Amino acid sequence: MIVQKPKKLMFHLRLVIALSTGLLFSACSAESANEIGQYSTKSVHKNEGKDFKSVYATANQGDPQAQFQLGVMYEDGESVSEDKVEALKWYKKAAEQGLADAQNKMGVKYFYSEDVERNYGKAIKWFRKAADQGHPEAQFHLGEYYTNIEGSPIDYNQAIKWYRKSAEQGFYPAEFNLAALYYKGIDTEPNYSEAFKWYKKVADKGHAPAQFQVAIMYYDGLGVEQDYGKAFELFQTLEHEGYPSAQHNLGVMYEKGEGVEQDYKIAAQWYQKAADQGYSLSQNDLGSLYYSGRGVKEDYDKAFDLYTKAAAQGEALAQFNLGEMYYYGDSVSQDYNKAYEWYIKAATQGNQMAQERINKLKNEGKITR
Repeated sequence: MIVQKPKKLMFHLRLVIALSTGLLFSACSAESANEIGQYSTKSVHKNEGKDFKSVYATANQGDPQAQFQLGVMYEDGESVSEDKVEALKWYKKAAEQGLADAQNKMGVKYFYSEDVERNYGKAIKWFRKAADQGHPEAQFHLGEYYTNIEGSPIDYNQAIKWYRKSAEQGFYPAEFNLAALYYKGIDTEPNYSEAFKWYKKVADKGHAPAQFQVAIMYYDGLGVEQDYGKAFELFQTLEHEGYPSAQHNLGVMYEKGEGVEQDYKIAAQWYQKAADQGYSLSQNDLGSLYYSGRGVKEDYDKAFDLYTKAAAQGEALAQFNLGEMYYYGDSVSQDYNKAYEWYIKAATQGNQMAQERINKLKNEGKITR
């Protein structure tokens, strides 16, 4: 006798709580390094407008700022043929005279293996010299060294110390990482009020990952009074920039009626926007709406298709839901073996419901594995 499926909801409704793969802002990508380098660039332009000959002459007289500017000109090929070796020579001359911008630049060179062999020891030596003079980028890099760099000594107290020094000067990558450390509570209990304070500073500068974290903290009431309305507004801001995670969360809020009037149809529209970008959580949750016929016409075939797309990306809830469809024979022929295969995939990722189904299949003798 075929077991009849009770009318129920498939499993979904999970708010996305992080916009990026990791909380910490890392300078290791080219894009991030360019953003961080804007601080040094501002200092470089002190000599903007001077021709090469005059800068060269002043540098040869031992002026460290001119030496640094000459290094920039050689590195960028500005008014002279590009020459990385000459650039490094002049940066070093300026750094040895104690110019913080040049010391930081030397640190960056060794940190990222730019025109020299990577050497973290030399990088940290130069960063410390610049950081001790209050250079916020160098302070940031020291914080990063103690948290993010493979092979470096992990020391979160040192990381917080240097990130805070940099953050207090308004250097937003340091503000973001300081917030992340307080939020995660690495080596300590989370300090959500401090995390919110620093995330909010970065968010107010238009930084999308920080805006997302602030929205989550408003949603959960972490470090700030719970406010669905403010969370919703921030998710909307991010949605306008095309973030599928924000679109997904708007869908969740409409589906649950949090901060807005519950509306399954609008929820489905938001899930669809994110699903169209390949966002697996939204593919799963939209599939569940099609499965249950809420906000859209009930359609097991569409539900199955959406679950399949999400499951292919490793989404455990979708893998479990595919197992359910095979278990009950929805849109597909009832197949306990295929159901078992999908339950195994979900259970491997820690899905307890899938493990319970596996035990049930075995106890009822529906599979022999």
